[in-house]
Amino acid sequence: MIQSVLFVVNSIESFDFELEAQDLLKSCAIEASTFFPESPSDYHLVILWNYQTIVPNVDSYSNIILFHASELPKGKGWAPIYYALSEQKEYYTLTGIRAANSVDSGEIVGAARYKITPDMTATHLRTWDTTISLILIQKLLTLDEIDTTPQVGSSSYNRRRKKEDNEIVPLDTIASALPHLRACEPSHPAYFIHDGVRFNIQITPHIPPSFPEDLEIFLPSINAYERYKL
Repeated sequence: MIQSVLFVVNSIESFDFELEAQDLLKSCAIEASTFFPESPSDYHLVILWNYQTIVPNVDSYSNIILFHASELPKGKGWAPIYYALSEQKEYYTLTGIRAANSVDSGEIVGAARYKITPDMTATHLRTWDTTISLILIQKLLTLDEIDTTPQVGSSSYNRRRKKEDNEIVPLDTIASALPHLRACEPSHPAYFIHDGVRFNIQITPHIPPSFPEDLEIFLPSINAYERYKL
């Protein structure tokens, strides 16, 4: 039986990773839709890909998953990529969870992490998110049954950021502002105001980082992180 995966997206234009999905999810039927399916059980996995529409009683289905870029239950809520860099976390973690009625509260089906190095910016992390999500989906499709584990520990919630939160003080040193500068993305750049003029700031490393070679994968059935072989 051919395995099938449905990506539920906000717009078909956002499903711009179809070729990569076909490459990593070989022998798998891949679809994308802007509508939640009437019969989710028709698919092996239904992936809510940054889907912003509320699905009533979504936790009644066991094959619907989504990804959140934090080590849940810490870092629920908004802008996880920004906070991973601005708070200078050691690891960047992408967690796959079963969809639940409460925000980012579903049981964990898998996770991936890698060390954040000084040459990484939010742009790099976001670019790699797609590949790492597909790697986790690939792992889940190899399982006869998807095990889950509850989120353990105290929860924390990232507040929603506003455009004005990107402003920096011109007198700040580059070193003190660097975590914030690395965490801001071109679509919402850091900026400062001098003599009534706003200046946007974007930084990029002189030598772009490669896809992390130290990527580790966690599955509840193993209950440990293991190095992923590229």
